[in-house]
Amino acid sequence: DNKVLDSALFINERSKNVSINEEAVKRVAIKLNKVREKGSFELKRWKEHYLNPSEANMEAIDWIFLVDTLNFSFWQREEEKPYYVVYKGKEYKGYWSLCAAINRALDEGIPFTKPTYMANITREQMKYIFRTYENEEENNKEELTECPMLEIRTKVVKEAGENLIEYVKKMRKQQKEEEQEVEQEESYSFATMIEKANKSSKQLLEMIVESFSSYNDEAIWTETILQPYNEEEGPNEDIVRVQFYKRAQILIADIWACFEGKSYGEFNDIDEVITMFADYRVPQVLCYLEVLDYSDLLLEYLNNVTILPTKCNLEMEIRGNSIWSVELIRREMIRLQCQEEGNNNNNDDNDDDNEIGKERLNSIMIDFYLWDYAKEQSDKIKNPIHKTETWFY
Repeated sequence: DNKVLDSALFINERSKNVSINEEAVKRVAIKLNKVREKGSFELKRWKEHYLNPSEANMEAIDWIFLVDTLNFSFWQREEEKPYYVVYKGKEYKGYWSLCAAINRALDEGIPFTKPTYMANITREQMKYIFRTYENEEENNKEELTECPMLEIRTKVVKEAGENLIEYVKKMRKQQKEEEQEVEQEESYSFATMIEKANKSSKQLLEMIVESFSSYNDEAIWTETILQPYNEEEGPNEDIVRVQFYKRAQILIADIWACFEGKSYGEFNDIDEVITMFADYRVPQVLCYLEVLDYSDLLLEYLNNVTILPTKCNLEMEIRGNSIWSVELIRREMIRLQCQEEGNNNNNDDNDDDNEIGKERLNSIMIDFYLWDYAKEQSDKIKNPIHKTETWFY
């Protein structure tokens, strides 16, 4: 029972504007097996990113929780100059501008990753943290693009801080711990939720989407290409709700990768539960690799820089088929590896061999590689991303 995979297959079987090229799936599986053999799927690579935490500790957990709470909509708006952040003299754009701004704030002594600070943050504080230049005077010298969706980001951070604090308090009460008059900030941490999940990524995923509305990445299936389902119409027994859970899944995956599957990063079911993270960058590279085929209609919308309404059919087709195609790539990689090792068991449903050699092979590692590949090959990848104003990715 995997809600996200089931949703992806449901969407794939009903898609009219996005399809999966099976031959390309096989080509990409061969390519990824080759790069995996060279060490590109090693978990330790996560901490090698300059802006990621270099140590797996409680501070890293708090950092990851904040980053993935804000990990959405960093694509460039056509009418604006690119948004970027200068940190230690270097410019960062996209997702890395988020990491750079948070690291810069921490360097300045701003306790941004503490839930008590998050719960009380103001828009002005957010505007300062996500300013472009390190020096405030430099920031005011020219007209600069403000961090996208700053109002929404402030709301999301506040909710995450407030709800995490309430969750920890609830856990304490259940455990009948004595409540102190002055509670320390360090005791409010996403680590409490990880501990409660008891090494189950499925349980942790459910807890995240239930506790934080901005992580509850669901939609109601509709076949109207640009019109989301109107939930104000009231109950309808025929509706089908589909799940993507992009940020909730990547939150778990980042913890897993940071801790290299140990301690707080140990999840006994992660290979079966966590799928590809359906954002706007990985679908772009899947299309570039010809794994995804877009209809002329969809390409016309994307090439004309049409911002797709969130939860519309076209957006769901892109996201659902991205998830399912990466699952097919994963299965094909395992099949090829088993074949190479002389294993004649070609059952696609066999998940017993997610660990091949010294490296894990799951949808997380495939997604991590494809996202990095998209960044490295950005000069070559010219096909458009799909754009939508959303806090889900």
